[in-house]
Amino acid sequence: MRGGGFALLVLLAFAGAMYWGMAAEREEDLRHRVEQLAAAASGQLPLMVHEFHEDSNARKFHDDSVVLDAVGARHQRVRWFDEQGVLVREQGELMLPPPPPPELRQRVQWRRWSGGLRLWQPVRTRSLAARGAVRRSGYVEVGLSDHELETE
Repeated sequence: MRGGGFALLVLLAFAGAMYWGMAAEREEDLRHRVEQLAAAASGQLPLMVHEFHEDSNARKFHDDSVVLDAVGARHQRVRWFDEQGVLVREQGELMLPPPPPPELRQRVQWRRWSGGLRLWQPVRTRSLAARGAVRRSGYVEVGLSDHELETE
């Protein structure tokens, strides 16, 4: 019986190590996907904010149409905010926790919640033509469900 107990202990240790290793790998993969999505959203922010504040383009960003059957829409959400923190546009169906309070919005923030992982990120830009100073253009908030990884 001693040999069986030792084998069981070794098996449990191996199973635990495998579980924690796979969980860490999944977390790293989710974090990487959130970072990629945030980078893409950040690149779109200056145009979105510019178009949002143009009167002639109000219909473009304030319509009530929704893209149906978008790949992954149930498992993600992207929100774009202007420099005052006003929501400019959002995509996706994933419910996110509320954005950070205004006094905490100036820095990158990661938040894990029961539905997945969220990244809040200030977006800074500089005019290439004028070689101007760096300025905050707004913020992006990106969330991915951890259930997305389970369906792959």
